[in-house]
Amino acid sequence: MKTLSRWLAAAALALAAALPALAEPAPTASPYKVSLITILPGEALYSSFGHSGLRVVDTRSGRDLFYNYGLSAHPFDAKFALGMFAGRMEFMVGAGSTSSVLGFYSGVENRTIVEQDLGLDDAQAAALVAALRHDARPENRVYNYRYFSDNCTTRVAVMLQRTAGEDPGSRAVDPSMTVRASVNGTLAGRPWLTFVVNLLMGPTVDREARTGDPIFLPGHLMDWAADASNGGAAEPSERSEPFVSATRTLYEAKPTAKRTGLGPSAFAALLAAASIAVTALRGRLKPLAAAFDAVLASMALVVGAAILLFWLCADYGEAAWNLNLLWASALPLLALILGGRRLPAKARSASAALYAVSAACAALVAVAGGFGAQSVQPAARLVALALAIRWADRAGARAAAERLVRRPRAKKKGRG
Repeated sequence: MKTLSRWLAAAALALAAALPALAEPAPTASPYKVSLITILPGEALYSSFGHSGLRVVDTRSGRDLFYNYGLSAHPFDAKFALGMFAGRMEFMVGAGSTSSVLGFYSGVENRTIVEQDLGLDDAQAAALVAALRHDARPENRVYNYRYFSDNCTTRVAVMLQRTAGEDPGSRAVDPSMTVRASVNGTLAGRPWLTFVVNLLMGPTVDREARTGDPIFLPGHLMDWAADASNGGAAEPSERSEPFVSATRTLYEAKPTAKRTGLGPSAFAALLAAASIAVTALRGRLKPLAAAFDAVLASMALVVGAAILLFWLCADYGEAAWNLNLLWASALPLLALILGGRRLPAKARSASAALYAVSAACAALVAVAGGFGAQSVQPAARLVALALAIRWADRAGARAAAERLVRRPRAKKKGRG
């Protein structure tokens, strides 16, 4: 009997010791597998810089979702374009079927797709998925898209930097990698788009990169992830592990025939040559010269208006104090209007003065470029040269030069 009592007592003690462990649920592994998806640039204008998104696979349910921060909240129409110049472009976050999304980028747009599996622990994966779901809620999903500071890549980048234990505001950068250099590197092979974008960007994009500058290009985010360590892991032993555990190419873009045509440098050279020819033959080609000048003045007005809209209306500091405004302004068009024959002499005199100022400003850019403060492409300097030649002629520079040449000859004849 005593033996039985001892066994019962021992069993009771063992059960009491096991109760706390039974009360606590056994730890379960996170069901989420998260990866960074990078879609490289495509042929369409909107796809020129590439795209980033996060893929979440729920191993319990089999759901495979692509969280996309690059969805427009409104149709791409005239109102959307006006909003762009006003600094209002409403984009939103959405979660769609990964197979459908990637099928579009590969099958329809023929764009290379790279997937990087993130080596996250259970807590990191759960926190990241919770943040994505929070952003995708109807009350949170819409945001104002900004090209360089708040876009589909910067939002993903900030989430991943924090997940990896990195403060986005203290990220070390390569000082030589300016915003302009980054953009031009991404747009390599697209000369016309590179030319237009460079026209719109001012000297602020030529400053040295600073600590904490946002990652705004998909290719740069992909490179950052490949080099990052997982400093945010719960286990100290895992904090030195790479942030990316595996990388693979899901789709390789098929080669397409490259379009050949007149590049911006060739176009600008022809424009400068045409300007010289029109100036030399203006006496014989007055109607052609007038039409040519009207086209040049209109072109300068359009470029200048675009720069000012991005700078002053959309509040893009990247366009501020753009030195291309020296040749891209409304002054030549105003001078063209004031120079009409039916207008009084004072108006025509004002027209000549405006042409003279426009010629001097354009000549400064043609000769000095961005004065060491801003990078101005050779094609833009050739365009400025073409304008300087025409506006100088309109201001009477050619006539003044001819008078200077004739005066010595007249004096020689008088002496004889």
